[in-house]
This record gives sequence, structure tokens and C-alpha cells, in this order.
Amino acid sequence: MQLSTASMKRLCAMFSADIQKHDGILKVECYAAPIILTRQQTKIFQREHIFDGHYVDPKIVDSIASQSDLFLVARSDLFGQIDAPYNFGCLHSIYKRFLQDLIIESNWDGLITANNCLAVCKTHVILVKKMTSPSLDLLRNTLKQTGSNYAMKKIIDNDIEDVVNNIYEENFGMFYNAPANGSPIKIEEEIKS
Repeated sequence: MQLSTASMKRLCAMFSADIQKHDGILKVECYAAPIILTRQQTKIFQREHIFDGHYVDPKIVDSIASQSDLFLVARSDLFGQIDAPYNFGCLHSIYKRFLQDLIIESNWDGLITANNCLAVCKTHVILVKKMTSPSLDLLRNTLKQTGSNYAMKKIIDNDIEDVVNNIYEENFGMFYNAPANGSPIKIEEEIKS
């Protein structure tokens, strides 16, 4: 069952309550409680980040922002961790559970990615309830017309860790393969006097 926008807002509100319970454990990692942007905040976000540098009719921006039942934007500095599996792997289980609930368990159909990254500007996640919805054609067409680096990506994995690893491999996997003729680096121990 897909969670409604109101359920998503409740999920974000519960995030800070969970952190309060585990304050002693999480004092090193402290991320801002995620919020779902309002319609007005979504308009501003679209102008500043999605359509930046491109003229888009304000009526189109308003129309896209008004579709919060199909398209919503969440903001938190926590989202900057999902495009780097090394950072993501070090997150406390409470943060991973929240990301699992928001991105996977909510059963929204997909995300809008920027340069094939799940987090836009390292602080925002754009969720799409049903990617095949004709109501989102305006958004798709506008993105194509502006020639932007945004695309809709269907979420097919059942685990947020798989999503993070798959995106990372798509983007950077080739750069992290060890060269065939490479040799291991010798690490010298520090001599204690």
C-alpha cells in the first residue's frame, strides 16, 4: 500500500522523536529532521535547482508544485549520505531505517535523480508516486525542454542499501576497480619511541 503525503509527513515528524530516544548513541551523527516541502517551498526549489538558468512559465512551475499527491520534495542533510556507500554504510541503523521507510517502504514508484544521483543538491529527495501518471507529463516535458540533467528513476530494489550500491556502481564503479597490473600499497606502522 502506498503511503499518502500526510503519512510521509508523519514519518518525517517521527524521525526527530526517534533521535531523541537514542541521543546518547547518536551524538556524533546528527542530521536535521527531514521535512516535506510545502507547495510554496517546492516552487522556490524548482526555480532555484531544477529549472535554474532556464525560463519556465510560472504557471507551469505552479502546476507542477500543486501535484503533491504525485510528486513531493523532502529536505534533510541526511540525504547527502545516500549517494556514497562508504558514508551510508557508517550511518546508524536509525537513519538507515528512516531512509528505508521513506524511499522503499512508502511504495512510491520512483525518484527524480540529478546526474544519476538520488539526492538533489545533497539535501533533497524528490519522490514520485506513480511514474506512469499522465499528470506528470508536464514535468517530464518541461525537464526535456530545459535540457536538464534530471530524470525519473524507478525504484526496483527492496533494500535501501542495494539502491545506494547500485547507483554508486552505475556512476563510479568503473573508477574503483583495481588495475590489472596494480600492486598493493605497503602501509608502514608508526614507530613509537
